[in-house]
Amino acid sequence: MGIQAIDLGPFDKGINLIDAILNQDELISCLNTRLGTRGYFYKRPGHGVYGNASAKINGDALVNFLFRFYSSDGTKKLIGAAGGKLRYGDDTTGAWTDISIDGSGASMHASNLVDYIVYKNRLYLADGTRPQRYNGTDNIYAGFFSHAAPTLAATAGTNLGVGAYKYRVTSVTSDMGESAYGAEATINIVGGANQAVNLSVMAAAPAKYNETAKNIYRTKVNGLVFYLLTQISTATTTYADTSIADIALGQQYVSTHVPPADARFVILGHDDRTYWFGRAGTNASLVDVSDVGFPDRILDTDFVPIANNDGDVLTGGGLCPAGIVFFKRNSSWLLRAFNSPLTNLQPKGKRGSGIGSTSPFSIVTTPIGLIFMSQRGEFYNFDGANIEEIGRKVLPEFAGMTQNAMGMVMACYHDYRYIISYDWRGTRGYNWKTLEYDIRTGKWEGPHYNADFYTPSYYTVFDTILDKGELYWGEAKTATGSYVYGRTEFTKTDRENKFISIFKFQIPSSHSGDIKTRKIFLLGQVSQDASLSAKHTSESGAIASVSLNTTSNIVGSKWNDGSNLGPGSSVAKFGGRTTQIFEGSFGPEARASIPIIEISDGGTSTDTEIRTISALIEVLPLK
Repeated sequence: MGIQAIDLGPFDKGINLIDAILNQDELISCLNTRLGTRGYFYKRPGHGVYGNASAKINGDALVNFLFRFYSSDGTKKLIGAAGGKLRYGDDTTGAWTDISIDGSGASMHASNLVDYIVYKNRLYLADGTRPQRYNGTDNIYAGFFSHAAPTLAATAGTNLGVGAYKYRVTSVTSDMGESAYGAEATINIVGGANQAVNLSVMAAAPAKYNETAKNIYRTKVNGLVFYLLTQISTATTTYADTSIADIALGQQYVSTHVPPADARFVILGHDDRTYWFGRAGTNASLVDVSDVGFPDRILDTDFVPIANNDGDVLTGGGLCPAGIVFFKRNSSWLLRAFNSPLTNLQPKGKRGSGIGSTSPFSIVTTPIGLIFMSQRGEFYNFDGANIEEIGRKVLPEFAGMTQNAMGMVMACYHDYRYIISYDWRGTRGYNWKTLEYDIRTGKWEGPHYNADFYTPSYYTVFDTILDKGELYWGEAKTATGSYVYGRTEFTKTDRENKFISIFKFQIPSSHSGDIKTRKIFLLGQVSQDASLSAKHTSESGAIASVSLNTTSNIVGSKWNDGSNLGPGSSVAKFGGRTTQIFEGSFGPEARASIPIIEISDGGTSTDTEIRTISALIEVLPLK
């Protein structure tokens, strides 16, 4: 009983939005505030525009793709999509230049979030319209050049029998494999001296297809199965089939196809196979699996049905140490390797309906495993062996989410954090709140928001060696315009706009009576512009507010008598920041059985770091 001084925190367990009474190491919220590994508070990083000036990718449109594309020759480009167009940015000016889709100015999907892989210096895109392949210069639809039917003419020879022969031509590339065969040509050999065939008009594929050779296939007499006849160089346009009899034909043609046009998702597996899926209709549960090392080449026999008869559809997937996890709306399935059995994943301690996901871009590979948001707004981590729920404390934040909002959720891994942006309960039609999960300590931070200044639609993380590990994102609010923004270690504001930082907690007590909060003390380092305040809230909702004052004004460092750098007051000030104690006294109305304290900078500061919090309280006796 009586007046006592207590230390509050450290709040190293992050926020807890679900329990009414919190532990002393938990927070009610930390708006625009991050927590250090020891539980102290500091202002989240801000962001600026991409390049020296702000420019739109493509008008007032959702940025539905953004990726930093690196090539082995050292080139790097920021690739973005908005309003159905694909463009690359200029890191200096911020301007955007068109990438002609398929070389014809075609359009891609304007609102579907775009999935991607990078393989052999090529960027593959899947948007549900038609997969694309970009090598830094040319953009074409994924696949190969399809050759027209060759022109056939009977010529002198004796290698062919009397009857019908069919011919087809395939395209062979340097490092992407062989295409499906092109159109069919047929000729009837009637006997006599002309029992051979001349083939012509086999044009070379355009250079952007990387063709190095052409394979010619032929049937046996009156047959339907094609066999390899010969290979010619890409520049050769004619061939005389005058010496190879049916018995001498090569290997049988293996039927293949290109990535399906309506694939929404693509994953590059540990086995160097590419998995295309997220299709519509009768193919909604099928995964097309490419040949090893050739993302564009899919054998007709190579596919995986994922619980094909459950009436559900594939909604996303992710790579984990154990293989690939495929998600449906109400289930998740682990494929350890192609042609291995599927394993239905269930979290420990959960019973009832399965765990799936309707938020495909919440599925992120991190150093601790595959983190994703379930169809019910729960968060899980799959480490390759077990699924563990990690989002219980933030579950209320995702209650009441609309299906459209769930589909537009965007997440990434950056700065030791799983970062997820979302449209809270579908209230605005674009992502405007963000939560962060620190994988080192297992704590959640946020929710973060700043009016319409922080609205990510699509994240990309720059390389830490080839760049500086920056985080960039596209604008989610269509009316604002298809801008791109970035975060570095130097950004303290949101595009020159300060933002409010708040952290809220309870004063713990094992006593059954009321607590009167008399004073609050903070030790921290703040920028010169900071003005801190504290607010006390009781169970009834009564509020008492106080400004947190300091005995010394916060001023910048200055030279004393021109030779020595002196503090100028009783505290140290370097670079416009000061380490100082702030304090404030509450009136008698600051009384509650479980006091809630909110600390705010009111949006005044560019830099705030609170290291310790103490309070002077009076524990009142029961009456």
